[in-house]
Amino acid sequence: PPTLPNISFFVKRKHTQIQKKLNTTTHTNKQIKMDQLRSFKRFTGLEEKPEPTFSEQMDECCSLSLKTRVIGFAICAGIGFIMSALSCFFIANILLGDPVPFAILYTLGNVTMLFSSAFLMGPVRQLKGMFDKSRIFATLIFIASMAMTLVSAFVFKLAILVLLFLIIQLLALIWYTLSYIPGGRFVAKKIVGGLVEA
Repeated sequence: PPTLPNISFFVKRKHTQIQKKLNTTTHTNKQIKMDQLRSFKRFTGLEEKPEPTFSEQMDECCSLSLKTRVIGFAICAGIGFIMSALSCFFIANILLGDPVPFAILYTLGNVTMLFSSAFLMGPVRQLKGMFDKSRIFATLIFIASMAMTLVSAFVFKLAILVLLFLIIQLLALIWYTLSYIPGGRFVAKKIVGGLVEA
């Protein structure tokens, strides 16, 4: 015959199993009620939606198809290239003391070509890439040199300053672009180092 301790152990184990089932059932019933309430709120429009972040808002506004992105990139890059090419016709104006036309066309051409990639990457990803720790130095110099190019042309009206900041602008853009090419900066350093030693 079963002893008293064995009976006590059996009763306790059964009680524990029943309690677990009750807890599971209670939790399941609560979950079902929560799901039903959530479905009701969603159906009636009473569900509170979390406020989208700035990145999500930008991505939603710019959720273009691949074809549209490629077309936008091509048009934007093409306009930038044309503006930069047209600026070459006004290089002589710098020496004549009128740097404004060249500065405007060249700078706006660079800006347009730079941001043409935002159509492919998306504006948020483009900005994150520009201000990545490997590019932030080149990005800040590029932006500052563009601003100073226009200031030198419109405010100071000094051809030498315009030419100086245009060179800085070009070098910053090249250094920025090389960051997207694997080993690009390393090769550039080697080439410049070889030219300096020569």
